[in-house]
Amino acid sequence: KRDLHDSWSTVGMTHTMNKFFAAMEKEFENITTEAQLADKMVAAIYQRFKSDINAHHLMPRTFSIVPQRKELKRLRAKLVQFCRQPKMFMTEQSILINHFFNTFVVEVRLIQEQVLKEASRWPDEALLPLMQYALEQKKMLEEQVANLRKMASTTRDAKVQQSELKAMIDQTHGQLD
Repeated sequence: KRDLHDSWSTVGMTHTMNKFFAAMEKEFENITTEAQLADKMVAAIYQRFKSDINAHHLMPRTFSIVPQRKELKRLRAKLVQFCRQPKMFMTEQSILINHFFNTFVVEVRLIQEQVLKEASRWPDEALLPLMQYALEQKKMLEEQVANLRKMASTTRDAKVQQSELKAMIDQTHGQLD
């Protein structure tokens, strides 16, 4: 805002406005680079999980701000059109600055908030399929353990009954003799 107020001409203001958007695009590039690194880490986790567990159907959700980047480009194109309008050269500087902030900067803030929400939500969603699969596997293992315990208990009961029957048979043979 200070740079806009310090501009001596409309051309200087246009340059400052474009500089603002260039800085925002640079920030989005940095976020995309960081996201690609995070995606590689998540892909490595999935790959290890797939090789250990043989769960090839699981796919990670990648972090993407493509819609927000498109929106930022659309907004910058809108700024270029705004700067080419003849009335911009005849409008008072403070009115142009207010218009820029009320229109463009507000929309950029909304885009940034969307990116922040995506960045906050992504870590949980990226590993969610692995966690769900692990929970399903745990549940299945617990059911198998319960079935094995039940079978072991049934086998023990059968052995006890078998030994009781054998004792009764021996007793009956003794009585017969």
